[in-house]
Amino acid sequence: MFSEIIRTGIMNKLQKQSYKDRIVNLARRKGTGTPADLALRLEISERSVKRFVREIREEGTDIRYCQTRMSYVMD
Repeated sequence: MFSEIIRTGIMNKLQKQSYKDRIVNLARRKGTGTPADLALRLEISERSVKRFVREIREEGTDIRYCQTRMSYVMD
């Protein structure tokens, strides 16, 4: 999936939801790392990570960045 996104430069709704799901799952375990680390892990830009996190919040999920843990977390 990720290589196709890189090749085409286009993400569909299913691919976007897959990224959001991965971010939420990692945040539940407090294992995202910094936005830059997460971007590398997901093979997307840091800007995309921040956009996805914003969209996750807008959808009603309580996700925030914890400076102490250096990870997105969910309460």
